[in-house]
Amino acid sequence: KFVFVPTDDNQTYAVNLQGTGNGTFTLRDQNIDNGQSGQTAVFINIPVTTSGSGQVNLGTGGGGTTLSFDATGGGNTQTILPSAVLSAEQSNDVTPPVITIISPTAKDYLRSESFVVNVTSADADSGVFSFEMLLDGKIATSGELVEPFFQKLGSHSLVATSTDFMLNVATSSVNFRIIATPESTISDIERAYSLG
Repeated sequence: KFVFVPTDDNQTYAVNLQGTGNGTFTLRDQNIDNGQSGQTAVFINIPVTTSGSGQVNLGTGGGGTTLSFDATGGGNTQTILPSAVLSAEQSNDVTPPVITIISPTAKDYLRSESFVVNVTSADADSGVFSFEMLLDGKIATSGELVEPFFQKLGSHSLVATSTDFMLNVATSSVNFRIIATPESTISDIERAYSLG
């Protein structure tokens, strides 16, 4: 939802907030002058419950937007700073981050092999806000050593998701297989024996 409020005469505004569900919310406050986008304050993934309440103060004393919020309604009001304050150029970002999956690659890995997860995310415009990788549905990190010996034979996948500060989202994935050969099976048996 969008709200447009004039500040031509240095008016100040307070917007009251009331939680209507459990989860998170995102707020963007963007200055628009003569039809041109200006600086944007972005508050991303603020926790909220049905008891949550707070206030957004717009245009206070020529300063930036402030957010005072009690996420649970328990009387613990906190001042929340923006996740980012973006320039006019950054505020026009409509391009999602670029995700590069270097490893694993789309190939067959023997159970006797190992590989290091190597995935990067970059955003030249507003910057990367969040970056997450899931290996077979479980959180993975770049630099993590993966040993197929401890994985099931068959198909596997790595999915990477990245979001920038203007909430453009990119997703990239790679599928690979873990296989066994007679030689790798002998190596697996020897390794299992050495591990006890």
